[in-house]
Amino acid sequence: MSGLIEELCRLAGMDQSRTTPYHAMGNGMEERFNQTLIQMMGTLDEEKKSDWKTHVSPMVHAYNATVHCSTGYAPYYLMFGRHPRLPIDVFL
Repeated sequence: MSGLIEELCRLAGMDQSRTTPYHAMGNGMEERFNQTLIQMMGTLDEEKKSDWKTHVSPMVHAYNATVHCSTGYAPYYLMFGRHPRLPIDVFL
């Protein structure tokens, strides 16, 4: 780790942790999201479950567009500072 990053973290009062990339068990937030996504996938009809890969993207979008009780905002709004455009917006 570079000295610059260490100093910036110290100034900001941040603690760093090192995790293995793309390993969900090293990241509690990702692990929790995976649990939520699996629950969402369980709501699919039986015929749609066999083609689950096509439904991941819309479900992640729905998750990101939904207001969370912990923050009071949707993750999309927190990331981009605006509400996402939804298919229904085309008709309005």
